Amino acid sequence: MQLSLIRTSLFNMGGGSFAQIFSGDTMDSNSRTSVVNKNHATMMGKQGLGIEKTDPELTAIMKKYVYGDIVQQVKIAIKEQHLVTLAVLVTNQDTVLFQRSVQGAIQDRVTPLEIRESVYQLAPYVGFSKVVETIPVMDQVFQKNGIVLPSDKQSTINDGNRFDKGLHKIKL
Repeated sequence: MQLSLIRTSLFNMGGGSFAQIFSGDTMDSNSRTSVVNKNHATMMGKQGLGIEKTDPELTAIMKKYVYGDIVQQVKIAIKEQHLVTLAVLVTNQDTVLFQRSVQGAIQDRVTPLEIRESVYQLAPYVGFSKVVETIPVMDQVFQKNGIVLPSDKQSTINDGNRFDKGLHKIKL
């Protein structure tokens, strides 16, 4: 019942369609557009979604939501925003937006090691197959940016010390 009230309230706000409601502004139009464009340029450079020409309305809705509302409301560092976005895209197996987001993260100085380790950490939670599907996409972006592969081994854990190191982390 509560969900239906929320849905009804959303669709009655201003009497518009779903697209009108969610593309509407919570601040004046010029301010919001400026914030969205700045955040998008910072996080994604000149990359688009790939649907700008055929679906400009959905593009506008998504950009305003992702690079306006979410970025303004979520108070975590830009690096963490990138890593969370990458985790969601791996989980959803969205390789197209994952590729663009890896590029955006690199442009925003998230290191290849941070990106790779974040993706690796997802494997036991979302499934190794989902992670394996994204690795070639990530590697392609790395190579495009002059990042030499395979990367140097960074592991500090081995079969002999993994239990003790894990136990130490739990006690912290």
